Amino acid sequence: MQTLKTIIALTFILLINTAAAESVSIDSATITRIEVYSEYRGDIVIHLNKELPTCKKGFWLSPMDDGFDSILRVALSAYHAKSSVIVYARNDLRWAAHPTIDFCKLSIIGLQ
Repeated sequence: MQTLKTIIALTFILLINTAAAESVSIDSATITRIEVYSEYRGDIVIHLNKELPTCKKGFWLSPMDDGFDSILRVALSAYHAKSSVIVYARNDLRWAAHPTIDFCKLSIIGLQ
């Protein structure tokens, strides 16, 4: 459990700079689905049981992004444990696979 807390803290520290003016957040949400897309470099999409007006379809992250592995581990842990999460995302960075659909770029995920 201490390792998971360390991973979350490090992810938060590494990605805090992306939580800027175009940042949105949602808390007390649960992950309903995680998708991995091979045709988009292995990008992942995370769907929650709640939605934000600007992120109606979910949240995306590329394996090219710093912190990808840590975020994916936390997301999978939360999904399997049905734990609540808090998510911070950038609503100004659209997913290249569907740039006109409301996916926001995931920057921080934490267990609640």
